[in-house]
Amino acid sequence: MVRKALVACILSIIIAVFLLLACTPVQAELVKKVFVTCENNGEVWTVDPYMVNQSTKTIVGSQPKDLAVDSSGKYAYVLNYGDNDISVVDLAGGTVVRTIDLEETIPDYHPFRIVADPQRNYAYVAANLTGNPDDCVIFVINMNTGLVSKTIESEKYNQGSGGVRAIAVTYFGGTPYLFITHYYDNELVIYNLNTYSEIGSVNIFHHNGGGDYEVFNTTDVAFSANGQFVYVAHKNNVSMFNTDLLIGLAGSGIIYVTGHTISTSGVAGEVNRLLPDNTSTGVYLSCAPNSIAIADATLSRISVTIPVSYGPKEMAFDNNTLYVCDSDSSISVVDLSRQVEIGRIKVGSMPSGIVVQTVDVPVPVPSPSPTPLPVTTVNVTVDPNPIIAGSDAQVKVTVMNGTTPLKNSFVRVISTGGTVRSSSGTTTSDGVFLTNFTSSSSGRFDLTISANTSGYLDQSSSAVIVVNPAGAKMLSLNVTAEPKELTSGSEASIAVKVTDNGAPVSDATVSFISTGGKVTRLLPTTASDGTCYAKFTSNASGSFVLTVTANKSDYGTATANTIITVAPAAVNVLTMNVTVSPQPVVIGNESVITVTVMNGTQPVNGARVDLTSTFGAVTPLSGLTTSDGKFLAKFKPGSPGFGFLTASVNATGYERATSSTAIEAASAAPKKLYINMTIDPKPVDVNEGATVAISVTDGVKPLSDARINVTCTGGSIVPAYGKTDSDGKYNAKFIPDDAGTYTIAVVATATGFEQASSNAMVDATESLVLSDFVFWIALIIVILAILIIAIVWFLRKWLRKSLSIVPKKTRIPADGVTKVPVRVQYVNGFGMPSRMRSDVEVELEATSGTIKSVTLPSRRDYIDTDLTASKEFGTVTITAKSARDVASAEVLYVVDNGSLEVTVAPDSIPADGKSSASITVKVKDGKGNYVKPLEDTVIEFNTSLGDAVSSVYMPAGDQSANATIFSGDMTGISVVTASMGNLRGEAKIEFRGLPKRFCMNCGSPMTLDAQSCPACGKNPPSGVDTKQCMTCGTVIPEQAQFCHKCGAMQNVRVKVPPVGGLN
Repeated sequence: MVRKALVACILSIIIAVFLLLACTPVQAELVKKVFVTCENNGEVWTVDPYMVNQSTKTIVGSQPKDLAVDSSGKYAYVLNYGDNDISVVDLAGGTVVRTIDLEETIPDYHPFRIVADPQRNYAYVAANLTGNPDDCVIFVINMNTGLVSKTIESEKYNQGSGGVRAIAVTYFGGTPYLFITHYYDNELVIYNLNTYSEIGSVNIFHHNGGGDYEVFNTTDVAFSANGQFVYVAHKNNVSMFNTDLLIGLAGSGIIYVTGHTISTSGVAGEVNRLLPDNTSTGVYLSCAPNSIAIADATLSRISVTIPVSYGPKEMAFDNNTLYVCDSDSSISVVDLSRQVEIGRIKVGSMPSGIVVQTVDVPVPVPSPSPTPLPVTTVNVTVDPNPIIAGSDAQVKVTVMNGTTPLKNSFVRVISTGGTVRSSSGTTTSDGVFLTNFTSSSSGRFDLTISANTSGYLDQSSSAVIVVNPAGAKMLSLNVTAEPKELTSGSEASIAVKVTDNGAPVSDATVSFISTGGKVTRLLPTTASDGTCYAKFTSNASGSFVLTVTANKSDYGTATANTIITVAPAAVNVLTMNVTVSPQPVVIGNESVITVTVMNGTQPVNGARVDLTSTFGAVTPLSGLTTSDGKFLAKFKPGSPGFGFLTASVNATGYERATSSTAIEAASAAPKKLYINMTIDPKPVDVNEGATVAISVTDGVKPLSDARINVTCTGGSIVPAYGKTDSDGKYNAKFIPDDAGTYTIAVVATATGFEQASSNAMVDATESLVLSDFVFWIALIIVILAILIIAIVWFLRKWLRKSLSIVPKKTRIPADGVTKVPVRVQYVNGFGMPSRMRSDVEVELEATSGTIKSVTLPSRRDYIDTDLTASKEFGTVTITAKSARDVASAEVLYVVDNGSLEVTVAPDSIPADGKSSASITVKVKDGKGNYVKPLEDTVIEFNTSLGDAVSSVYMPAGDQSANATIFSGDMTGISVVTASMGNLRGEAKIEFRGLPKRFCMNCGSPMTLDAQSCPACGKNPPSGVDTKQCMTCGTVIPEQAQFCHKCGAMQNVRVKVPPVGGLN
């Protein structure tokens, strides 16, 4: 141990020396962020609660179910259920830095729940077998190394029918314990994590009304912040158990019945997850279908239920803000001080795990906190509803901010069945998005609608569509609630009217579903006038949606909704104090139970008190308080043990109150235990350990099955918990962490005996062997070698001097007059200026422009000179030479506000497809001066008519570049554009049309100098007889069939010879 600590210390010093030489400070700030696993996307979302539109995503594995953060707060361990591995994510950088493959340890187990032990920086991962989710193992992850260190397998749940659903870790008496609950049985298994051994299981029950019931169908388990109590969620109940009683009863076969159970029926639905607060004063419960219930720490009452989005599960809180994973791809944000949902944050699909963690994020410049995003409301209407199978219903989604409609909100509609014709789109200027729903089959379908608006918190809503079979007659349904606004505890009347085209429908079955409160149906079916009545009550405040459904044979299903708002009732609050004296109660004696009931500082007279106890006898069990607010009873135990006494108080005008206290019963004359402990060897070798031998007697003979708990002020005891054998002996191994003095303490308990304890001090030393000396000598040699190399490297860098030139500017105009200062100096290996002992002559030259050589005086850090630019653009290299060194630097000569001068000669050529003209390009700066390139430069051409090369080179040192343009067959003005980088220029050239004529025999075009037609081969007709062209009026020969000027066809006179001798 000492060796490891010393090695770590020396290496840390060496690393720190090098970091001082190489590192520069980085500005950073602590930012609190929310990290969410999104199961269907394979992502971890990083959400800044104050900048929700700037969320980032980290790709992990398939189906990330849960996550936990290590004790450093820098890394999250993400369970990838589909890949059977764990991604380790750097929270600040948002990257996966390691993947832990569980297949390499035990194949085919899928991780689904993780809890962290921050004291030891370990994590415990529950995983179930492919094809058999009730077959489970626990992987133990060492977060210090990022490796699987052990697996826990137990027939209690691995091969039985228990089915692990939840695990939790706590420390009790300095020892870490793992608690495991099951879905199919009431067995709670407890492991000692010092030894990774099972100490036993306890069958847990809860007392409800007139009987005791098994605690099974569990969904979650968690400890209070102080670790004294463990809470177990099972269906619509949450039960509380005492941690030390569970540990003490583990493996004893004694059942544990708790009187601390609260039901969410009537105020909320089934409990999905629970989260005790960090002050041990309350518990948050995420309940189906859409609420958060808040109970006090003793589970005596639910103070409030807060409506949230659909399907709340995992929760995390930060001060007065609670973040809840919802099933509709969002995070509900709840203000706990106001006990109201203040918004929703859009994340990926199926968020399943969530943590709030402060991370150290690098930031370039601090920025003010942004204003929280405003909230939108999403209203959904379906018309008509119900519909006939095969027909359409219009779904209208309206997105508003108060009374203002929101345009361009992105809306997505998801249905549990049927078809949504346009499942997504954006709202119009009136805040409305329209789509249609249809289904070929009948049934009841749920719509989930989400709206994402830039600059607003994401919101969602839902609706129900009923599809009746084709041909079914339709019922009409009207629902009224009176009053629609009431206080908690009061009653609203629900009136339902079922009609068929206005005619009342009797004997229709009417059902009621509410998102909260309790609905009592007064009639199972409608009366002859088509009416049916019910009553609605709620002890919790909030807005509740009441859905009414009507059915009757030969009719389709009808449905309708109404909203009832319940405000908190103004009631007085009772405070109660329960004491039992004396404590513990000796068997055969009695203790007095005193219940004091107060309203503030005033005693309450006539309040009814009801008492229940988990063991022993209480008389009387009920009664009324006297004028001093007190009610007295007696408790008499039947056997030694622990239990709870619960008092319930009811008084007119007051809210019901409950309180509990623990009761201990002890034997009249408990016998004493005697402990003898020896440690061998003494002193203890750190590398070997020692055997701790414990013997327990009753003063005369050895005592078997005495419970032993061994602790130490350092190091570890293996095993630390167990029972004595038939000889009253118990052996353990003590392994010290390091050399020093330790105290080993042992506590022994047994039924019928007083608890006994003993302790002993032992010294631990570390022996050195030859291999240790070799190790230390080798380590010292390595350290000295590293230090010598570092010193030599540093001195060489510090003493080495080299010539350096640094232009003040690296970019100047190529105008022939601009000057830039150039600093000439000597620097050491770290770039710091260094003075020379004597004057140094430095010869300076530039590839373009002018610069003078200088003499660097001794005892001066630097000397400056000027570089004068030339009228050439491009990269210029400045070279400095001294007797011993050469240095160089570059300056870019640029053309400021320049352009290209483009000329074309001649400016007009025939459009004959072969004529050409010359293009000349020159570069001018912003002052009109011609400049030259320092390197061969490409000039690109583009023409609107004709053909020219796409690019040419302007040679280095030349003032111009030349190209050729050829005419085409088209006439017109051609624009010639030249470009070189960001410089442009253009010129114009005319392409002229050619003169032409047409063959007077066939009308084909021919050149002016052609003797005969190239098409028909004939010569033009001749003769003295002429005529005029009917089209253009040109005089042409009488026998011409076409005009030689315009090519138009002509009429031809044909001379007919005389017939029959006639003239």
